[in-house]
Amino acid sequence: MRGGHRFVWYALLGPGLALFVGLLLLRSTAEDPVRNLAISQAACLALAPPDVPSEQNAATDYKAAQAAKVAWVSPTTSSKYPSDHPEMMLSRDSRYLDEPAVQQYFKANDNAAKLLRAGAAKERCNWGLNYAGGNGMRMPHLVQLRDSARLLAGHARASAHSGDHQTAVEDIQALYAMARHLEADPVLICGLVSVAISAIADEVVEAIVNYDTPVKLEDVQAYRSVVWLDRRPRDHCVRYMAGEKASGLYTMDSLFANPSGPMAGTLGVGPTFPASGGLPFYGGERRCYVAVMDEMAARFQRGESIDDTAIMALIDSRQEGTGIFVRLVVPVLDRVNIAFCRGAEKARVVDAGLAVLAYRLKHGRDPKTLEELVPEFMPSGVPHGVFHDQPLRLRVDPEGVVESDRPAHKTFRRDRGVLRIYTVGENGVDDGGLNDWQGILPGTGKDDQFFCVPPIVRTPREEWKKK
Repeated sequence: MRGGHRFVWYALLGPGLALFVGLLLLRSTAEDPVRNLAISQAACLALAPPDVPSEQNAATDYKAAQAAKVAWVSPTTSSKYPSDHPEMMLSRDSRYLDEPAVQQYFKANDNAAKLLRAGAAKERCNWGLNYAGGNGMRMPHLVQLRDSARLLAGHARASAHSGDHQTAVEDIQALYAMARHLEADPVLICGLVSVAISAIADEVVEAIVNYDTPVKLEDVQAYRSVVWLDRRPRDHCVRYMAGEKASGLYTMDSLFANPSGPMAGTLGVGPTFPASGGLPFYGGERRCYVAVMDEMAARFQRGESIDDTAIMALIDSRQEGTGIFVRLVVPVLDRVNIAFCRGAEKARVVDAGLAVLAYRLKHGRDPKTLEELVPEFMPSGVPHGVFHDQPLRLRVDPEGVVESDRPAHKTFRRDRGVLRIYTVGENGVDDGGLNDWQGILPGTGKDDQFFCVPPIVRTPREEWKKK
C-alpha cells in the first residue's frame, strides 16, 4: 500500500466498496415479495362477497335468463351484429317498434325478461369470481349482464310503446337493481359496467318520455319512484380504488415472488422481473404504487378530479426507482371519478325531468322554473349538481333536439321548444344543457348533463344538416 502502489489498490477496491455499500443501501429498502404475497393475497381474497345460496342468488336467475334469450334474426341482413338490432336502438324513434320482426323478438324474450326481473328482485348477488386471479381474474358475466340489460331496456320500450307502462316500470326498476348487484364485487371494471347499465336505464326512461310520453300522472310517478338516485359516486370510486389497489399489489407481489408462476401466465407475460434483476427496485416500485393509489383515493374522496398529466406527476413525486412497473400497473383512472359523477348527475336530471312532466299533467302547463316544483314535487328543494354545488336549471330550447339516425345515415331535428333540465358540468360553464357525448356535435367542449321533456305541442321531425 506504499508509494505508487496505493493508487492501484484504490482503483481496485474503491468501485468494489462502492458497490458493496450500494447493495447494503438497496437491501435496507428492499422488501420480501414472498412475505408480501401472503399479505396481499389475503387482502385480495377478503374482497370477495360472502357466499349466497343458489335459491337466494340473483346471479342464478341472470344466468338462466342468458340461456333463455332468443337471438335476433334480422330480416334485412345476415350479419352477426346487424345495424337494425333492436337492442342497439334504445334511443331511436318508436316507429321501429311497430315492425313485426321487432315485436316478435321482444315477445319471444318475455321469459328472459321475466327471469331478469326475478333476479333483480333478490337482495343478494354473488358471481363466484376467483379473487385468487388478481387483476387477471376472468369476468365473462360482465358482457352477458350488459347484453341482458340492453334486452330488458328494449323490452321496457316495447312495453311502454304498447301502453303497458307498468311492465316498463318493472323492467327499468330491474335494470337499476342489476347495476347495484354488480357493486357486490369491489372491482373497478364491475363498477364501470354498473355505471353503463345505469346509463342504459336512464337512456330508456328519457326515450319513453320523449317518444311514448305517459299521459297519466300515476305512470309518471311510478317511473320516478324507481330511478336510482342514491349513487354516491365518490364513495363508490374510493371503494373501487381500494379494490384495485389490493388486486394490483397481489399481482405485483405474485410476479416478483414467482415470475414464472401462474399469475405471469394469466397476465400473458413471462419472467420479466427475475429475482436477480427485479428485486433491487421492487420495494421502491411497490411503495410508489401504494402511495399513488392512496393519494388518488384521497383526492376522489375530496371531490377532486385527476387527469393523465396529474397522475404522471404524482408518480414522479412518489417514485423511488424506475417507476416503470408503476406506470404499467396503475390503471387508467383519470376518467373514473368523472364517469361516476356524471352518472349521479344524470340520475338527478332524470328525476327532475319526470317531476316537470308530473307538474304538467297535474296543472296543465309547464313550470317556468324548477323552483315552481318546490315543495309539491321537490320537497327538499331544487337538487344541485355533483361537480359544482349549483342548482339544476331549466330552459326552453327553441332549436329542439338534434339526433342521428345511424341506420339511415341521416341527422334530424325534432321538438322545437323542448324543455331541457340540466346541470352545469365539470367545466363549470353553463353550456345551455348540451354536451359532447349525448348528441351528434362532438368536440365542442360542452359537458352539461341533461334530460329532455318534449313540449306540449310537438313539432315534426325534419332532416337537419350541420352547418
